[in-house]
Formats: sequence, structure tokens, C-alpha cells
Amino acid sequence: MVGAGGRWDDGVTACWGTSSGSFANPALTFGRALSDTYTGIAPGSVPAFVLAQTIGAILGLALVALLFGRRRA
Repeated sequence: MVGAGGRWDDGVTACWGTSSGSFANPALTFGRALSDTYTGIAPGSVPAFVLAQTIGAILGLALVALLFGRRRA
């Protein structure tokens, strides 16, 4: 992953070092809700984040199933 500055760690920092990329799963969302840093989120926003993450996971799984089908053992 290469960021705008041309270095691979720029992209990693952009993804994991900001609030927009740090809510990749519900565990991180709950952890950020308990923190008081600038990357934290309001506890009242947690249900919406978890719902969006769950919908995204379901849509991602459906896309993979559509593209690759089911394997038979």
C-alpha cells in the first residue's frame, strides 16, 4: 500500500492512524468508544457503527460467494 507521499507507510498511517480507518471491526469500535483521544467516538454512535460493520460484512460475504461460488468438498 503506497500513500500520497509515495511511501508505503503513508498509506498504513492513513488507514490505521485516523478515526476513519480505525473502526474496521466492532472490537475496535468498542475500544475507541472507551478512549478519550481525538480518534475516539461517542458511545451513542457505537450501535450505528456496529450495524454498518455487520451490513458491510454480509455484503462482502455475498459478493465473494457471487464471484467465486461455493466449493464442494
